[in-house]
Amino acid sequence: MINSFFGLEMGRRALDYFRRGMETAGHNISNADVDGYSRQRVEAGTTTPFTDPAFNRPATPGQIGTGVQIEAIRRLRDSFLDAQYREEMSTLGYWEALEEAIGHIELFVNEPAGEGLKVALDEFWAALEELSKRPNNAAAREGVIQSTKNLTVFFGPAIGKL
Repeated sequence: MINSFFGLEMGRRALDYFRRGMETAGHNISNADVDGYSRQRVEAGTTTPFTDPAFNRPATPGQIGTGVQIEAIRRLRDSFLDAQYREEMSTLGYWEALEEAIGHIELFVNEPAGEGLKVALDEFWAALEELSKRPNNAAAREGVIQSTKNLTVFFGPAIGKL
């Protein structure tokens, strides 16, 4: 026989379920304007039922329900949109890393705005060519030294990053 508090316990479980549902609804309302928030829902399930314990009960199985319980609180999200979002964020990360790397290269190359690495390399090769034509000329040697110093201005910060 079921005790006299059985009905009260079922009512308590039902009130707990509905209280949690109202709390979740309030949570959804208060966070509706937050970016990235997804709505939540309380999912209900049944508690384990009692069988009717008696010597004279019929041979067919008989059960007495014991109420409701909270199975889970689930977020309502679209899995397709979530997958698209993750893919696009991955692509964005790739392009941001590429932009940062190219930005570092632009610091050293600096071609569009005047003298850059290309001009320094051209001067260096021209000074070496002049030195190969006149190896005994002190001015040609000094030109190679000066163009090498100019070239190290561009390579110095790059070597420091390694």
